[in-house]
Amino acid sequence: MRTTVLVAPAGRGVGLTTACLGIVRALDREGIRVAFAKPVANREPDHTIPLLSLGAHFAIPPAVPRAEAEGLLADGDDQTLMERVVAIADQAGEDVDVLIVQGMHPEMGMVHSARVNALMLKALDAELVLVAAPSDQTAAEVAESIAIAARGYGALSDGRNVGAILNRVCDRKGVSPEPEADSFGPSSGGCGACAPEGLSETCLKEHQAALEAEGLRPIAIVPCNADLMSPRVKDIGDALRAQFLYTGDSVTRRVRDVAICAMTVPNAMKAMRPGTLVLTPGDRSDILLAAA
Repeated sequence: MRTTVLVAPAGRGVGLTTACLGIVRALDREGIRVAFAKPVANREPDHTIPLLSLGAHFAIPPAVPRAEAEGLLADGDDQTLMERVVAIADQAGEDVDVLIVQGMHPEMGMVHSARVNALMLKALDAELVLVAAPSDQTAAEVAESIAIAARGYGALSDGRNVGAILNRVCDRKGVSPEPEADSFGPSSGGCGACAPEGLSETCLKEHQAALEAEGLRPIAIVPCNADLMSPRVKDIGDALRAQFLYTGDSVTRRVRDVAICAMTVPNAMKAMRPGTLVLTPGDRSDILLAAA
């Protein structure tokens, strides 16, 4: 009998797709027959299915276009949408042990993602796993926010086991560095303040205890890794459709911070650190020479 797991967000920007890909990979490594489905597409270009298809040995059915799903919701035709969702899940989950279903994540201006996820949970009779990213929250605060999200699904009140994945958990040691005035990015008082060696045993136990105290089942606690969020120079150039005058190590070098330099060279030197992308007007040859 197939087990269906709905993976849904407990907030915005939690890394929902990353969590789904990690679950699929972990189950596959254990020899479990696993499949993946994303019943409702994102509003913007959706890279989830093409990305997973690169390394998957199973077919992933196409999702319901977002505009079509929102049209059904606007007409009050939830049943037709859920019938489409169930059909996609049945197609993806044929002859597998576990089906991972990615829920909708809240996009800008969207207010119905949690409602649709709750409908999918009921229609698929699925187990629920919620994904959260603590940011600057304490262990107790993030566990409480996940529990609040779970109650919105009615899962805890129904006696269901609700799993929790904490993504990008920082174990900051000491005081976070003050961000530079002309600098912004992960290393500006954000993930650059994380302990580079990963999470301590104390941090792991603290988060695990907080989740269990709220009646949640800890599935994974993923440490923050700034390198995974740092794009390569080549990626930025391709996105900007920029012409490279000198490629250098653009394929391997990663950008961990961004600095806008339009001041004099002595004042700009504080921003010229390894891994920093320097933005400067094209006529500032002095800044270009200093950065080189």
